[in-house]
Amino acid sequence: MESDPLGFASDTTCLIEHAEHIIDDFLYKVMAPAGKQSKERKWYQGKRKQPYKDAFQRMNFLYQAAHLTLKQDPDNLELVRFYIYTMKMIAQRLVLRIEPEIKRTICKKCSLLLVPGVTAISRQRGKREQHQVVTCISCGHLKRFNSSSNYKLWTDIPEARISMFGPTDDKIDPAGT
Repeated sequence: MESDPLGFASDTTCLIEHAEHIIDDFLYKVMAPAGKQSKERKWYQGKRKQPYKDAFQRMNFLYQAAHLTLKQDPDNLELVRFYIYTMKMIAQRLVLRIEPEIKRTICKKCSLLLVPGVTAISRQRGKREQHQVVTCISCGHLKRFNSSSNYKLWTDIPEARISMFGPTDDKIDPAGT
């Protein structure tokens, strides 16, 4: 089996087997029934230094596997959908947020990875306000993104990040007015 300089295996069946093993391992360790926790799950939760680090690693692996599969075989869209759908289900079950940059590359309707020229068509539209329109070739779903120079995502605004952690001392009014 050959591998490229980044260390990815060139054989997609190896990736599929590895992904299935990771998903099974993840479901066994983390997704046990909430009422009856096994000793292994209690040990697993006690050793966690960063919450859900392993889940984020698995989601990252699935996203990279989807990219690699699409790069090697652009006709194998069902496998790409499976990887992305599994990644979304991991995030949904553990109530984790997927970064907006990642969400922009995924079709909401069919869970396909949107790569311009391969699985999506990207265009600039708008007379008054310019926006980018990304159309999924598979299902025809449209995504519109504002492309004005002063537009920022909510997660990129420093004031928004500060407000997520609660008010600071200088903003608290002791009089309550």
